[in-house]
Amino acid sequence: MDCSLYICPAMRKAGIKDPQSQEGIDFCVNDCPFPDCLVTGGYSKKHERDERIRQMFYNGMKVKEIAQNIGVHERTVQRALKVEAMA
Repeated sequence: MDCSLYICPAMRKAGIKDPQSQEGIDFCVNDCPFPDCLVTGGYSKKHERDERIRQMFYNGMKVKEIAQNIGVHERTVQRALKVEAMA
């Protein structure tokens, strides 16, 4: 992953000092709160996962089924659905 030396506000708040470190890359991929990554300039894996969660939900799957299918906690699914409701 090509990360610049820019540290986004979310990384800074999380205490990450080097976006090119494994910790910085993991944060970008898994925990970034922004739909478009400010460091890499592209969609984060989280954004892609959340889109998949919403699609599964709209296709009639229950929260528990989605969580088991994707391998995340039910709360993660609920957060992804809440983000959509707030938009």
